[in-house]
Amino acid sequence: MDIFKGLLKELDAGKCCVLATVVEKSGDGPVVLGGKILLSSSGTRYGTIGGGALEAGIIKTCQRIMASGENQMLIYDLSDCGGSAKIFYEYYEPNPSVLVFGAGNVGREVIKKLEGTGFKVAVIDPVCPTGIPYDSYYRDYHEVVQALITPESYVVLATSSHETDYQVLKTIVQLPVLPKYLGMLASKKKRKELVQRLKDEVGKVPDALYSPIGLNLGGGTPAEIGIAIVAQIIAKKYAINHVEDMSADD
Repeated sequence: MDIFKGLLKELDAGKCCVLATVVEKSGDGPVVLGGKILLSSSGTRYGTIGGGALEAGIIKTCQRIMASGENQMLIYDLSDCGGSAKIFYEYYEPNPSVLVFGAGNVGREVIKKLEGTGFKVAVIDPVCPTGIPYDSYYRDYHEVVQALITPESYVVLATSSHETDYQVLKTIVQLPVLPKYLGMLASKKKRKELVQRLKDEVGKVPDALYSPIGLNLGGGTPAEIGIAIVAQIIAKKYAINHVEDMSADD
């Protein structure tokens, strides 16, 4: 498989990748100028730079850069071959996913406002929405919770009923890992009621539950709430903390 097709395949599957490229070479030796190795966080590997101990070392460096997420340029001494090789390491990560549970008035606005932000959008609703852009669609709420939520997911709970939101929230809270962002459409009063139910039935609540959801922008229409929610998601993505969340004074 072409190495760039492999990169797209791994990113589409939600995997991080490191691409190592030989950008400069001097002297003899098995290193191929322009040679590339791609390593996915799944452990899948594509390409080669000529094998040997250097390639093994490059793989180890790819694993280290996978953890740091930083691009890097390294020079390797190939004294046995009378030369050197310069390797450029590029880190890639997939676009994060926003899972929107509910495609009603507010859910639709969230989906529309996410267009162009770089997020992959999954819509979960018993009725397939039309006329709005999204990447994937699912009918079953609980099946998606079990299959798609990862530590890098952003989750918006905006179904047609508080009871459905609560049941999805309850399932999420019991996962071995929680999403990066968890927001629920509810008033402060309703949020307190649902959180108390969680304590009584599950014995725990998420460390961060954004409910009421969104930044405190002052608007109350579905379109304005959609903007506030997407703005909050973007703020959490970039770790911007000096913003006022609707749930901040709980």
